[in-house]
Amino acid sequence: MSRYKKYRTELIDELGGNCENCGTEENLHFHHINPEDSHKSGLGGWNHIFKVKNDIKNGVEVVLLCESCHRIIHENEDNFENKI
Repeated sequence: MSRYKKYRTELIDELGGNCENCGTEENLHFHHINPEDSHKSGLGGWNHIFKVKNDIKNGVEVVLLCESCHRIIHENEDNFENKI
């Protein structure tokens, strides 16, 4: 396992390891509760993981969402079951 994948897996485990909405453990994304805390700079890979880790360390609310739930919340929050 690459160091990046190991570090990402550890971060996912720290956040509970499953989608906050539907409970799946597949295709997980990091989601900032407050959109103003999100970084929309196109960060990817290591930069993204370090940014999320730092956000959590600084008290920013981040949850795990699967790809489908993450897409739904960003496309139309009215369809999101738990209104995270």
